[in-house]
Amino acid sequence: MKISTNTMIFISAPVLVLLALVSAYALHAYAAIGVMFACSILLFWLSNQATVNRVAMITGYSCAFACLILVAGIPSGEIGMKTCPERVANPDSEAKISFFYSPFCPGCFKAEAELGALISSGVDARVEWYDARFCHDDADRYGFTGTPCIAVEKGGQVERACGILGREDIAALLSRSG
Repeated sequence: MKISTNTMIFISAPVLVLLALVSAYALHAYAAIGVMFACSILLFWLSNQATVNRVAMITGYSCAFACLILVAGIPSGEIGMKTCPERVANPDSEAKISFFYSPFCPGCFKAEAELGALISSGVDARVEWYDARFCHDDADRYGFTGTPCIAVEKGGQVERACGILGREDIAALLSRSG
């Protein structure tokens, strides 16, 4: 069974919408724009492969353009809103460690493993995990612009550090903050 170009254009438009929304949720609104640009090139290529019903082509392009406007107008993180902090360990402790990470940051995996080892060793601190893609206000409060970053609050004092920190470095931040 051969699929006509018109059918491909009608199928491509909803697939374009789905890819854009998944990209915006999983990554960032700008990634969704890139996905939609790539899909628009696909639509253009399909429309040049054969005689195409102009209504099908206009429908496909209109859908792509509407998605572009929709996703470009959504601020980063508003499609897949997450609660901030995402996870909390030792919620009753006085001291607080705020860990900012990104799932696409290789250094964050190492820093999170070190933080987990510190928690397992019995550190007395509330530990909060923040996905930096979604928790902009919290990151701005500490002045963080990258990942991995850790803020330690204890006794009204705040110590900040960014980069891959070992459990000894995190424990030192905790002891310096109060």
